[in-house]
Amino acid sequence: MPLNKKPETSDNSATYYLAADTGATVSRYLLLRKVGENSVVEASGRMAGFNYSISGKEGLFGFFKSLLGKLSMVQGEKEGRNERLIIGLAIAGAGRAEVKKLIVKDIASYFNLHFYLDLPKNLSGGFRVIELYLLHDGESALWSVFEDGVGIIVNSGTGSIAFGRDRGGNTFRAGGWGHIAGDEGSAYWIGREGISRSLRVYDGRGFKGIYMSSLLKSIPASLGMSSPEELVSWLHSEKAGKKEIADISIVVEREAKNGDTLALEILRDAGKELAELAGAVIERLIDSGCVSFDRPIALTGSVFQKCKLVRKFFEEVFSRKYKDMEITVSKVSPEMGVKNYLFHLEELKKEPDFQYH
Repeated sequence: MPLNKKPETSDNSATYYLAADTGATVSRYLLLRKVGENSVVEASGRMAGFNYSISGKEGLFGFFKSLLGKLSMVQGEKEGRNERLIIGLAIAGAGRAEVKKLIVKDIASYFNLHFYLDLPKNLSGGFRVIELYLLHDGESALWSVFEDGVGIIVNSGTGSIAFGRDRGGNTFRAGGWGHIAGDEGSAYWIGREGISRSLRVYDGRGFKGIYMSSLLKSIPASLGMSSPEELVSWLHSEKAGKKEIADISIVVEREAKNGDTLALEILRDAGKELAELAGAVIERLIDSGCVSFDRPIALTGSVFQKCKLVRKFFEEVFSRKYKDMEITVSKVSPEMGVKNYLFHLEELKKEPDFQYH
């Protein structure tokens, strides 16, 4: 049942940390056992992707069942366990209060109905107490790049978000509104714009004076089609998920490298959109009293990692206004970011979003 106060801890008892980041295409987890100041990684790996905004409660239950299955790696007695389990879970959308409230409600339902049924046999004795902390995907990326959680990141993967935190603990974000209303500059956005803008060209309407594009052939061909008109049925089928549309960004990048004007325009706009996200966070941090930035702004996510043109266009726009700020491309391990966050709980003075024993 839920608790109203934090549990007392013993120096002789172990604390398990289960850190997980739920990406739209792939989820990652890390399990550590800590006694005193010593910690050991017991398991780490990947799982199927999970998007709460799409799969909701059912998807969350399935994700937890798979995640708890990873605890089969834990060695210990089946009965009389004195361990404490701290779970950190990064979920896209959890930064919005109304979404976070729904997620916590569903988590409580899962623990009350399914937790002990899904717990591996080696842990049939359960844990003395379980604490759960929710983060959004911008937080996990930030804490992965900056171990103390102070800095600014712009993340562009399947979705996009900019997030920053100063030394006073003030946090600001821009973007991260999901693929329907936002995610500008992300792989999904690039793929969607590739389809949308090429269909304008196909109609003869053009886009910013562009009336020819190799995307008219290459996008349908990447999906086994011979005509842009076939894209309509595909877009309205179950085959056209977020990942599949995001994958079209690869086609757009390839055609841009080959000099296609429309593809280049899409990537240029992606860089511009991402630079605007970064600028929005910087300006809000300045307004809050943070007047110096002694750390580089970190670009994270698959788009920045793999697409040099988006990075180039981002830097061109960003550096016009923030020419003194260093830019770095960082390869993040978001589950490590969740772990870093959990290891700073005492300093952050964070209360669990959910407790169970």
